[in-house]
Amino acid sequence: MLPFNPKKQINDVGDFNDYCVEIWEAFLNTFTKENGLIRDVNENDNMEDAEFMYTGKGARLASKMRERLFYIGEVHFPKDYDWIEIESNQFRED
Repeated sequence: MLPFNPKKQINDVGDFNDYCVEIWEAFLNTFTKENGLIRDVNENDNMEDAEFMYTGKGARLASKMRERLFYIGEVHFPKDYDWIEIESNQFRED
């Protein structure tokens, strides 16, 4: 996981988005088959381009982390809440 960087300047919602994406993707990179958070894709998944799938537990953990980051953004940037975007090509909510 990416260590907290207290020297990182977060001056606006754009900086916040960039930092949150870094944090969230570092968090997602800790998910492994061994810890039961991802699994192999099988023929029933209908996902030709996916390298892996999140398990139910992995999807819940990823979503929970993203929700927490959104909450932090809402607290610190209440007027810009509609501009908070925390997306990753590693996680897609359906």
